[in-house]
Amino acid sequence: MKMQTRLALAAGLTLGLAACGGGTEEADAEAMKAEITKQVKADLEAEAKAEEDAAAAAKKAEEEKAATEAAATKAAEEKLAAAEAAKWRDVNCSISEGDIGYDGPCQFKAEGGGSFTVRRKNGEAFIGDMTQASLALSSGGQAQMRTLNKDGSRSSWVPAERLEFDKACWEGDYLVVCAD
Repeated sequence: MKMQTRLALAAGLTLGLAACGGGTEEADAEAMKAEITKQVKADLEAEAKAEEDAAAAAKKAEEEKAATEAAATKAAEEKLAAAEAAKWRDVNCSISEGDIGYDGPCQFKAEGGGSFTVRRKNGEAFIGDMTQASLALSSGGQAQMRTLNKDGSRSSWVPAERLEFDKACWEGDYLVVCAD
């Protein structure tokens, strides 16, 4: 019940008792007033507690919703990462740029149509800052090659040709990439 309604009820009861003129009117009115005041206070405390409980329950529900959403997002990200990781397979790479070279394990990702990308695990560089090399093969058989550096910059696409003596190798203007 609203506070105003309770106070009006208490005042009405007090006036009603006084108007009735029964017995010890003043004592009865004071006792009634004290009882009504006590009840109003108890009701107000119960309402305040109910409001606090409702607010706490709403906050808890919101926190649980946020936790559920965070868990769902994390699961989706893990699933995407696993799907992406499954696209890469371990192979041996030989990459040379002039007199500098790398020969060792790498990861190979087929891009379709003969195109591919190679990288080292954990973002390590092959040569200098080069972390990836990609070959794009067009439907007409023309190939182009480019690299990705640690800072995210990419080289320009340059023409590339498959080596006659080793079909796992492609040579561009400045780079030879072999993956098998």
